Amino acid sequence: MSQTNELARVKARIKALTEKTVANGCTEAEAMSAAAMVGRLLERYALSMDEIEVRTARCVQVEVALGSKRRRPIDGCVLAIARFCDCKVWLAPAKPANPNDPTHDAASAGIRYIFFGCETDTALAAYL
Repeated sequence: MSQTNELARVKARIKALTEKTVANGCTEAEAMSAAAMVGRLLERYALSMDEIEVRTARCVQVEVALGSKRRRPIDGCVLAIARFCDCKVWLAPAKPANPNDPTHDAASAGIRYIFFGCETDTALAAYL
């Protein structure tokens, strides 16, 4: 078995063990035993939970429409928000207006920011 395959197997086992919780129907003793085993596996293979969870997270793009073609002073904060939320951001040009399109929105006709990153990070960036 190659080292890559073994590491993938260990990560899958850790992920399965983290699912053993009281909320998922395990007893408290089973949940504590699973948590202890997770700790031992993480220590033995020099892993962190971030390495286990980040690789399975989906990356998405979230659009934030400015509502006009002009930029405002508050737009100077967008890069800082993206850094804070661990996202990439860029300014996208206006979508071509098609008044016959039933999904056409006047607010989306202007320029917009595109945040790219993990699902939770981009949601936070769009909220901010």
